Amino acid sequence: MSYLVLARKWRPKVFEELVGQQHVSSALQNSLVHSRIGHACLLTGTRGTGKTTIARILAKSLRCQNPSKNKAPCLKCADCLSIDSDSSPDVIEMDGASNNGVEHVRSLIENIQYLPVSGIYRIHIIDEVHMLSKEAFNALLKTLEEPPKHAIFIFATTDPDKIPGTILSRCQRFDLREISEDLLTAHLKKIVTSEKISVSGDHLLRLIAVQAKGSVRDALSSLDQVLNYAGGSSITEDILVTSLGLARTSAINSLMNSLYAGDIKVCSTIFRTLLGENVPLKNVALAILDAAYQTILGRERPEVFKEKGLSLEKIASTLSRAELFWIYETLAKDFKWTIDSLWPREATELALQKVCLRREFFKTKESSSPETSSTANQSRPQEASTAKPAPVAESLPVETPSEPVVLNAPAGDWKDFLSHLFSKAPALAAALEQGNLLHPISANEDSLLVDIGFTESGRVFQEYLNDETAKNRLNSALSSFFNVAEKKITTNFSVLDEETSTRSNFKSHADLELKKHESAQEKMKAEFLDLPVIREAERLFNTKIDRVILEGGR
Repeated sequence: MSYLVLARKWRPKVFEELVGQQHVSSALQNSLVHSRIGHACLLTGTRGTGKTTIARILAKSLRCQNPSKNKAPCLKCADCLSIDSDSSPDVIEMDGASNNGVEHVRSLIENIQYLPVSGIYRIHIIDEVHMLSKEAFNALLKTLEEPPKHAIFIFATTDPDKIPGTILSRCQRFDLREISEDLLTAHLKKIVTSEKISVSGDHLLRLIAVQAKGSVRDALSSLDQVLNYAGGSSITEDILVTSLGLARTSAINSLMNSLYAGDIKVCSTIFRTLLGENVPLKNVALAILDAAYQTILGRERPEVFKEKGLSLEKIASTLSRAELFWIYETLAKDFKWTIDSLWPREATELALQKVCLRREFFKTKESSSPETSSTANQSRPQEASTAKPAPVAESLPVETPSEPVVLNAPAGDWKDFLSHLFSKAPALAAALEQGNLLHPISANEDSLLVDIGFTESGRVFQEYLNDETAKNRLNSALSSFFNVAEKKITTNFSVLDEETSTRSNFKSHADLELKKHESAQEKMKAEFLDLPVIREAERLFNTKIDRVILEGGR
């Protein structure tokens, strides 16, 4: 007998065996018990979450000759066995991807009028139903609205947004969830125990679960791949990482410790070693990001490190939450473009080095005052390179510019400050941009007053900026940009009522910039339409250009 892959061998046959979809199985079981099954069901969810499996279980429950009290299929009668073997004449499965034309649906509609060979229901399962053409959906619509009493449709799709609303409104919809890492790990542990597979550590099963990204089928396919490489029933870390092209946990531990400590040489050496072991660059980047994320979680729940097999507790305790957030955000943004760049390996390595050098890019709160900043700016490069990195404060203040803006700055300098802040603290700048100055900045040698107003719709940003952490970061940025001591800075954030906003025609900085951008676009379009060659083309073809689309939205 040919080998049956784990994904098929362990495919659930009843609702109770489903992993992580209790909300769907409970709803369907209640519908069966109370005879409230609709004539059309839509199962949605990402790949490997159980859509087709649930469709088949539901079909067996509807056609089983000896169901239990809760309408569970017996799995022994002729109908149950024929459905499991894909040979039932009354359960017709159709692949919407390869049978998406109107002729296929018309054939289905013609056959749907026939009564079932046995039993009460004739069930039609259409997988990847969103792949049907517009004409096919239109042909199906009338039958779906008023089907024969014996006909039941079960649709499965990974992209419900592509299904017409007229179809969706005629279906009972069930959204399947991605399976959590914990549930996937527990399921894999149950399988390896039953299959008598030896695994040197549960964290290896969790590695498979992480790679599966919520898909049971992907997890079992990966487990099969590992077993094939192992050539036996014993799985070690070396076997797992080599067969799946993953980074060794021990290597990631060393890389992350060096990254957090700012050791460029060690970090780059480990990175290059992983690539030399033929671990795909994308897998290395994903492992680094996952370790950075787990470090953030581990500050609150130290048991996370043990679950993941990570030894980062000690170094994590020396870093602030703000610094860890900055590291994760920076790596996530940088990896997004480095992996697809012309020199992906080199660019990704430099992104790691940049994070290692973070403490040379930023000043601590203590060193961001005018007195210490001026001293730091006078330091020679040789001294800066040999000095020990200063401890990072609870947040990472922005860099002090070499040429601060002149005091008594007009309101126009607010735009310059926002542009500067966007390059250093994008989230903070984005929140500020949702408001605007209520009056020009009041600045002198001894004080700085910034009064920002928000509309009611921008209240969430006002509340964010009034948070102590955000306010401290902003004051630090203002201090370095306008060269005023933090203790001399006053920032006010208020929400204007609707009447005041309307009367004063108050607009946020973001709204004004958007309006300016749209005006510039309209001007460019008008200039384009006024070109002699365009006018001549309109004359020759006796037509008018309805719309002009600027390349890249500009």
